[in-house]
Amino acid sequence: MKYLTQFFIIMAFVLAGEVVYALVPLPIPASIWGMILLLMALMTGLVKLKQIENVANFFLIILPLLLVAPAVGVMDVFGRISTIWSQILTVAVIATLVTMVVVALLADKLIEDKK
Repeated sequence: MKYLTQFFIIMAFVLAGEVVYALVPLPIPASIWGMILLLMALMTGLVKLKQIENVANFFLIILPLLLVAPAVGVMDVFGRISTIWSQILTVAVIATLVTMVVVALLADKLIEDKK
């Protein structure tokens, strides 16, 4: 029953993200809205980490499996994007590097604040 409750808490934020997406005229996906709402709930204490931790860890474990469908979708349209694959690869590499730098700086800042 604990896992079902945790699952429904997470799904409530997914649904809330869908509602925000429908109401707010910004090009932000509903899943991102849901994650933002869940983050705010965790930061304010409205939701405690232990209330969703087990199911969230399960989702992290099966994440690679969840990414199989998008990968197949890319392979399906590869013929249409084959002419611009170098630009896509360049953007992906730059975005990855920027993300790594930002995460490293943020982790460094958090470690300094903890001391």
